Amino acid sequence: MCGITGFFHFQGMPENAEDTLTAMMAAIRHRGPDDQGKALGPWYALGHLRLSIIDLSPLGHQPMWSPDQRYCLIYNGEIYNYKELRADLQQRGYSFKGQSDTEVLLYGLIEYGSGFLKKLEGMFAGAFVDTRENEALLFRDQLGIKPLYYIQDSKRLAFASETKALWPFWGKPQLNQDALYEHFYFRVQAGDETLYRNVHRLEAGSCIHILKNGERHTERFFDITDHIQDSPQKAADPDHIQDMIDRSIRAHTISDVGYAVQLSGGVDSSYVTTVLSRMKPDLEAYAITLPGQNLDEQRYQKQVVDHCGIKLQSFPYTGADFARLLPEVSYSSDFPIVHGGSVFLYELCRHIGQKHKVVLTGEGADEAFLGYSRYHIPAVENIAFFLKQNGISASLIPDLPKLRGVRKTMQRPLGLDGGGLDATEMRQIINVEGDIAWRREQAGKFHTLLARMMATDQTSYLGSLFERQDKISMAHSVEVRVPFCTPEIFQTMNAIRFQDKTKPVTKAILKSLLAQEYPRDFVYRRKNGFALPFATWLRDDKALGPYLSLLTEPAFLNRDFVQRPALKAAIDQHRKGQRDRAADLMPLIMFAVWAKAVGV
Repeated sequence: MCGITGFFHFQGMPENAEDTLTAMMAAIRHRGPDDQGKALGPWYALGHLRLSIIDLSPLGHQPMWSPDQRYCLIYNGEIYNYKELRADLQQRGYSFKGQSDTEVLLYGLIEYGSGFLKKLEGMFAGAFVDTRENEALLFRDQLGIKPLYYIQDSKRLAFASETKALWPFWGKPQLNQDALYEHFYFRVQAGDETLYRNVHRLEAGSCIHILKNGERHTERFFDITDHIQDSPQKAADPDHIQDMIDRSIRAHTISDVGYAVQLSGGVDSSYVTTVLSRMKPDLEAYAITLPGQNLDEQRYQKQVVDHCGIKLQSFPYTGADFARLLPEVSYSSDFPIVHGGSVFLYELCRHIGQKHKVVLTGEGADEAFLGYSRYHIPAVENIAFFLKQNGISASLIPDLPKLRGVRKTMQRPLGLDGGGLDATEMRQIINVEGDIAWRREQAGKFHTLLARMMATDQTSYLGSLFERQDKISMAHSVEVRVPFCTPEIFQTMNAIRFQDKTKPVTKAILKSLLAQEYPRDFVYRRKNGFALPFATWLRDDKALGPYLSLLTEPAFLNRDFVQRPALKAAIDQHRKGQRDRAADLMPLIMFAVWAKAVGV
């Protein structure tokens, strides 16, 4: 796990190229404190910051050159099947100096080109240069676990693991007004657009081919939506699924520096922890607690560690802690925080980083195994069919109690009526327009509502979780691994019929596996998630209360999309306890804090 950055100049390198690269690397120094390296050529500059995980010796140093000095590679991530790939390459005549997965990736790209990316099992983002043919390749893993951002014009292109590394090259960041619609009404950015003007994220399973003359084209080598079906018919094989998951967990433990585990107390992290404890009896688990809150999972965390016989490091947090950490986490996250738990996970990673470089989590299981309640709403398919046949917009569904959840379900991930979440009142405060063509394109590949939900969750929403985990962990030089998130697991689960995955409960298959280890009241309890008591904290002067003043400062209030009367009314209503407006106010606060931290 590392940090990468660099740039290409198509009309010759400027005199200050090395100084610029140095500044770009300094912006993400936290991602790789163990080593650093540069490679500069007539039209390319590559920078690498190393967090040593596999092959700690100098033979794992990057940028890594081929023996003939023709090819150069920098990359961020881990290739879990690198030993198998190494054996294949040895049979093809390649000799290896070290034991790193980097060397395997280098020779694999030399031998197979971009086609080699399809063979990789892991998380990765990188840049590869052929100095003889004057070609370069930017690439990102199949599911988009590792981030890669880029900014370009006709004369140049810059890339980085984090957007903050782009500014020494490109200049002051600017707000992308066109992206505000998705941000405020859906909370999650979809596609390749970001909240920075002209800054794009390389989409999952994609690579960009770049020539010295400036020509470039994008190739998609993997698309998770290709493996989603409207009406999958394959029955679940629990034994096969368990073997697949356990193999993935085992593969994700490959490390020369050991590992720990994040334990929320929920089904996903409990399963990972249980499997890991059999492999590593001295395993350490790390957990967040929220004393005094109904959603606190302490007793479930204790139940897991007692069952596994392992050590638990538990850290309590409060609303005051959240308020204190918010500016720091906002800057580290690159973008406004959309998952409130990110703030405490950031601090948890600080504690983990004092002793460990690698930590495993249960992230992504909800998207692979259908763990959200919206996947388990009775008659949802019938309602979707009715709407389609009669040409009725989702916005016209009567607001009846039994249908309210269905209505929001349709709106939230898909934007069937052009709105996300319960956007009516947010539109009174924030007046922006935008294009959701990317969302419609993903959903439009399928006819059934469940398939559409899966497509949007496995692309846009899952991507936001990956970005969160990467930024908050790497801020403390910690590598987060997500064993539920492999192409094999997603492809397998996407092919299994819906009823096997959602009946009688959501995430039914994974829960049935965990029920072999734990009591039913542990496994089949109601899912809490990590919902924080923002409504209470916003009325607490020792917590988030003071942050409401950010929304009345000129820096926010004078933005042309802010509707002042509606904003003032929402603040007053919440402060006086007349209405709970936390759902509207928190996204605004997160945006204001982020904008102030990054200077847009």
